Amino acid sequence: MKNHVTLTSPAEVAPHSYPLPGWRGAESLDGKADAALRALRDKSPGLSRVLNDHPLAQTLTSFRTYDALTGYSQLRPPLGQLCATLVPRYGEQLTLRYGLALLAALIEDHPARWPGSRLDAQLEPCFIDSYHRILTAVARGGATSLMPDTDAFAKELAICLHRLIPAGGQLVDPGGAFPRRLLIRRPTRDTLAAARYVLLNAGGFTPFAIFHTSLFQRHWFTPAGWEFTFRCLPAVFRSYPHLKGLLASSWFYDPLMREISPELNFVREIPQRWGAVFVYVGPEPGANSDALLLSKYRRELFEAGKYTPRKYAFVVSKKDVLARDSWSLPE
Repeated sequence: MKNHVTLTSPAEVAPHSYPLPGWRGAESLDGKADAALRALRDKSPGLSRVLNDHPLAQTLTSFRTYDALTGYSQLRPPLGQLCATLVPRYGEQLTLRYGLALLAALIEDHPARWPGSRLDAQLEPCFIDSYHRILTAVARGGATSLMPDTDAFAKELAICLHRLIPAGGQLVDPGGAFPRRLLIRRPTRDTLAAARYVLLNAGGFTPFAIFHTSLFQRHWFTPAGWEFTFRCLPAVFRSYPHLKGLLASSWFYDPLMREISPELNFVREIPQRWGAVFVYVGPEPGANSDALLLSKYRRELFEAGKYTPRKYAFVVSKKDVLARDSWSLPE
C-alpha cells in the first residue's frame, strides 16, 4: 500500500515538493545562459555575423506583444517569417542556432522579467527546471526538431516568454476556450453532461487553460508527472484568476486505451480523480495519427481493422481542482 501525505492547504506543499526524477527547479542558473551561448558560438563560427546583422534584442521585440487569450500558436507566423528571412542568406544550421541564441538570451534575462510576468511564485521553479534543459540543448547546438519554424520551438519560446507554463507531464497554456462545436452536434448523454458541467460548474465556455504535450518533457509523461501537473493548477489559477478551468483533447484519452495500451490508463484516471468530465470529439487522422506513429502494436491493430484512433476531450472546472487540492497526495 502506498503511503500518503495529507495536505491541509494549497500553500503548505508547493507543486515542486512532489519529487520528479531529474528535477532541477532548485538549482541555480547563475552564469549558465552565458556559458551556453559561448559554447554555441564556438560550435558555429558564422553565428557572430548573424547576430551582428540581426541583433537578438531587436528580433525579440517581435514577440513582446502577446495576446494572453489566444495561445502560444500565435508565435508560429513571426517565427516562420524569421526562418524565411534567415535561411536563404545563412542556411538552416545557422538559423537553427540563431533561434537557440534567442532562447538563451531570454533565459539570461529571466530574473529581470519574472516580476513582470505576475505568475505565482510557486511556478518559478517549474520554469527554472525547463531552462536548465533548454540551455543544455543550446550548448550542444540543438537539433533540426528545434528549427524556429517548428511547433516544438514555438513551445520552447513560449516557455521562455513565461507564456506556456511547464508543469511536469504537460505544458499549460492559459489562452483557450471550450470548443462549442463539440456540443452543437447531435446531442448524446456525454455531450449533454459536458454542456451542463461547463455551464453550471465551470461557469461558461471561456476562458480556459489548455494542456499541450511537449516532446522534450516526455520523460515525465508518467503518473508522477501528471500528478505533478495537476498539483500546479492551483498556482496557475492564482496567476490567471479569470480562468474557468482546464481542457485537453487527444487520442490517448480514448477509453479504449484501457485494453489496448493499459500503461496509459493514468491519463484518464488522474483527471477523473480531479473531477474531469470526458466527451468524444471525433476520429483521428488515420495512418498519420500519433496513436499509430508512437506504437507498433496500435499500428498493427489499425492495419488489421481492429482499432481506429479516436479523439476525446476532458474539461475540469477551477472549482473542482481547488476543492480537491487539499486531498491526500500519493508519494
